[in-house]
Amino acid sequence: MFKLCAPVDTKDDVENLYQHISNAYAYMAMTDYPDAANFLNPMPAWPVNASCEFFKAVPNVSEKEIRDPQASVLTDRQKLVFGALRDSVNVYFNYDNKIGYCMDGADTGATGSLAGDGWNVLQCN
Repeated sequence: MFKLCAPVDTKDDVENLYQHISNAYAYMAMTDYPDAANFLNPMPAWPVNASCEFFKAVPNVSEKEIRDPQASVLTDRQKLVFGALRDSVNVYFNYDNKIGYCMDGADTGATGSLAGDGWNVLQCN
């Protein structure tokens, strides 16, 4: 599903990956312009709309499809959700389809080469 740069083995790895993905959505929302942008990462015009398109193919869940959270196998719907999530965040992380791209959960700021601390100050102000 996701091509990860490193395994997700610990609770901290999961939290870091969550932060990484969460920041992709935050940055898409902050740069949701009518024109393509390239100052954080290459993105299309209206990246939020582009990222939401991938979830259209995921059916709503019904009561009978709710499963035991301890189950070790993903349902077909769960696989669709993870695929849509991957494609959705790649609107931010890999819109230009870089060969060899992997998702780096250790980059919790998700700013790549941009100085993340400075961006965080601007974001909050």
